[in-house]
Amino acid sequence: AFAAALRAAAAAHDAARADELKAAATTAISAAITQFSVATTTSTAPADDGEETVHPHAYNGYLAVVAHNHTKPAMKKFVEENVDVVSLFPIVTTRSTGAVLENAFGLAVQHKTCSGPLGGDQEIGGMISLGQVDGVLFFRDPLSAHPHDDDIKALMRICDVHCIPTANNPASGRAVVDYLAGVAARRADDITSGAATAAAVA
Repeated sequence: AFAAALRAAAAAHDAARADELKAAATTAISAAITQFSVATTTSTAPADDGEETVHPHAYNGYLAVVAHNHTKPAMKKFVEENVDVVSLFPIVTTRSTGAVLENAFGLAVQHKTCSGPLGGDQEIGGMISLGQVDGVLFFRDPLSAHPHDDDIKALMRICDVHCIPTANNPASGRAVVDYLAGVAARRADDITSGAATAAAVA
């Protein structure tokens, strides 16, 4: 009977893990379709004065937003307080953190990875290596053990390798958000001045 119970428990665990992997794959496919749709649509829109404006997502890289379970409330509050800057960047996040952001106040998440223990942190690390990420907000839980701790350390290392501004708590998050606001403003100025120069030459 004990052996049968063990087999039943193992089967239930395998089924649950298969469901999670299937959900992660579905999320990844959906994100890829969304990215393709964004890439194939125009990045400009008419302003009130009839001039075309470029959406910030067209020239800003991703902002990675990740939080462990016990720090998700702090992340939710932080993003809500800084949504004016956060929304200037396309968001990449792990599946569970993305759900919190979307359900809390409808923040659009452009790309969701699978959950951290299933490789989501490594997915974000790969995007950093490809030069697709401008900043990382990763509110880690320092008081709990994590089965994917090596993945977390690898992500932090790749942030250091590529000199990506990174925050692990709300206090450092404010510094990163202030920095990214300046980055976005300078890029917007470059776009505006470039368009003005092109118009003058024409």
